[in-house]
Amino acid sequence: MVEMERRLARVHGMKRGKASEVAETKREGESVVCAWSDDQFGNPVGGWPCADGEQGRSCRHSTPRELVSINKKNKRLWSSNDWKKKLSSFINFFQSIRDLGLLHNHTKVICVSAGAGHEVVALSHIGVHDVTGIELIDSPPLVSRADPHNLPFFDHVFDLAFTAHLAEALFSS
Repeated sequence: MVEMERRLARVHGMKRGKASEVAETKREGESVVCAWSDDQFGNPVGGWPCADGEQGRSCRHSTPRELVSINKKNKRLWSSNDWKKKLSSFINFFQSIRDLGLLHNHTKVICVSAGAGHEVVALSHIGVHDVTGIELIDSPPLVSRADPHNLPFFDHVFDLAFTAHLAEALFSS
């Protein structure tokens, strides 16, 4: 029991990154329940020892969090004020390019480092039919996963390549 107390003290005394807090640990009879906190996106933060010395997510004491479906996550994202402001800004930007005669409905566009897909939605909104968004981390259904340094497309497939994050796309850390 003394060893258990030492491990509990070690867990509660560990320093965490800003996204996670100290573990919530409590006793239920002889068993110990260890929970980890969530990061800013609702994903479990694990990888630190529980009271039995096992690692976070693989710990038999850890309780998993409810998973959020892609549709629910997207609905929440697309209804936010931040999303709407960025989308409006991109729509105005692409509309001005279209007014100059440089962008048409049949233009094939690739958006590199498209993030959550603001550019993809904006181009579709103004009538561009063939828009492909790519990012290192996919954001379905708008953005597919691909490396901007090694695109999985043949040459001359797209008429226009766009990125709002040129420095990040070229010089990723």
